[in-house]
Formats: sequence, C-alpha cells, structure tokens
Amino acid sequence: FNLGILSRPMAVLAIAGGLILAWVGFQPPNEKVLYVGVALAVVMVVIWFAFERRRFEGPPTGEKILARQAEIAAIEERLRDQEAAATAQRATAP
Repeated sequence: FNLGILSRPMAVLAIAGGLILAWVGFQPPNEKVLYVGVALAVVMVVIWFAFERRRFEGPPTGEKILARQAEIAAIEERLRDQEAAATAQRATAP
C-alpha cells in the first residue's frame, strides 16, 4: 500500500485532524485533560531523549531483513521437524 505523492499531504491532514480532535477534547468542562495531555507529552519526550533515542535503530533494511528472514525460516523448519516427530510418535504409540 503506497499513496505515492499523496503520502505527505495525507500525513499533514491526519496530524491536523488529530490536533483538532485533541483541541475539542481540551475545551471546558474538560480543561483538566489539557494538563494531563501536556504532562504526558512532556514525559514521553523525556523518555525518548533519555533512553529510547539511542536504543531505537529504526526499521530493518537490507542485510538485517535477510538475516531475520533466515532466522524465521530456521525456526519454521525446526517446528516442522518437531511436529513431524510428534506425529510419528503418536502413530507408533499403542
């Protein structure tokens, strides 16, 4: 699924829509929600810059994708072998 040239305009539209919904939710009598929302945003920014920014590597690309695909294939093969052994054992059990 790819929006092509419309990706950025749709992203801007989605952000604007989210901000409008948040603004409506912050209006009286729910103004306390604004304080909670701002506090949550501050906590998330602090957590990002204090811990996660260095740990997050971004989406996998190139060699990482190939390595993960090989790892998944090995796990699937091992599970198929285990299932075949369990089936054979059930077939030979009295």
